[in-house]
Amino acid sequence: MAISIRLETPADYRAVEELTKRAFWNVNTLGCKEHYVLHLLREDDAFIPELSLVAEDFGSVVGHIAASRAMVEDQEGKPHEVLCIGPLSVDPVAQGAGVGSDLMKRCLELAAEMGFCGAFLFGDPRYYTRFGFRPAERYGVCDSEGAFAVALMGIPLTENGLKDIRGRFVESSCFSNVADEAYAEFDSDFPQFQRGYRKSQSDFAVLSTLRYFG
Repeated sequence: MAISIRLETPADYRAVEELTKRAFWNVNTLGCKEHYVLHLLREDDAFIPELSLVAEDFGSVVGHIAASRAMVEDQEGKPHEVLCIGPLSVDPVAQGAGVGSDLMKRCLELAAEMGFCGAFLFGDPRYYTRFGFRPAERYGVCDSEGAFAVALMGIPLTENGLKDIRGRFVESSCFSNVADEAYAEFDSDFPQFQRGYRKSQSDFAVLSTLRYFG
């Protein structure tokens, strides 16, 4: 593969959303909603177009990464701006070729250049630790409900970037406010795939429960 990374443009939106659906279909749950989440995120003030990147292979889009503004709210209620990474999508036909790694590394480089002190995401530690992400608990950061979650990971983007930040990680509401009816209407215009079980769904279900209140 000959991978090149560039900024996403509005002309890419539909292809990227279809790619995102293919990438996540039946991976974490039966079906997926990540392509709709991405659609909502692009219309949210938290979305950062300068960090929305696509990976191309000879002119075909084979991967995409999105990023948005988030915050860590400390005990006094003061917000500290950080970055939220995701969704990160790689077309199934291109997975295992380093596309996701290229996208992540470039996104983090650009985010550091933009002055973000650190980045967080929810994901599988077996994958994301390779980029330097570590459990958010290490940085004193819990999820929005106040629980330390194994799936919540962070990485400083500057020296000691997360040293003085402690509190609750709060990302865009687009990640949680997904109305079933609105999603169904949105997805009806996309290629339809069969829902089915994959072992990764069981892994995701377990990972989602690994959280505790300190």
